[in-house]
Amino acid sequence: MNKLRLLSAVATLIFPLLSQAWVLPNGGLDGEDFDSEKLRGKAFVLFYVSPKKKELNMEASEELKAQKFEGDAFGSVAIIDLKSSWIPNPLILRAVRAKQEKYPRTIYLKDRKRYMHKILDFKPSGNEIFAFDGDGKMIFRHLGKAEPEKIKELIKLMKASVEEAKD
Repeated sequence: MNKLRLLSAVATLIFPLLSQAWVLPNGGLDGEDFDSEKLRGKAFVLFYVSPKKKELNMEASEELKAQKFEGDAFGSVAIIDLKSSWIPNPLILRAVRAKQEKYPRTIYLKDRKRYMHKILDFKPSGNEIFAFDGDGKMIFRHLGKAEPEKIKELIKLMKASVEEAKD
């Protein structure tokens, strides 16, 4: 646990915080605004995905799914960057709804105006992974394809954060 606290303290200095609530306007697949308060108290992973590079971090998604984290302490969010593709939005959203069947515990959102780029302070590379502890502090950030060692780091941090979120 002390290592997690140390990593969290270092991450607090390096990464921006999401400990304040944020709303993604019109972000839900149903057109509703999404409020991050739904994630409060959970350790969660956020994938920010361009439809053109949707498979880039599939290995990380599969590893997270294999962990079978407890639902009350863990959350998963996938935000689709609709602005990054020429593919018509209705086709993208149809594919996203199909993806929900494979990953039913994941909250799928859409970002039409790259709103999350401002909140998370990053330039898109196509498929980004962010992880947060139960307090909303960013504990992991990876832009682009995550190699196996990065995925192991993500899993280790998430295991510790989920255990801490259970308390």
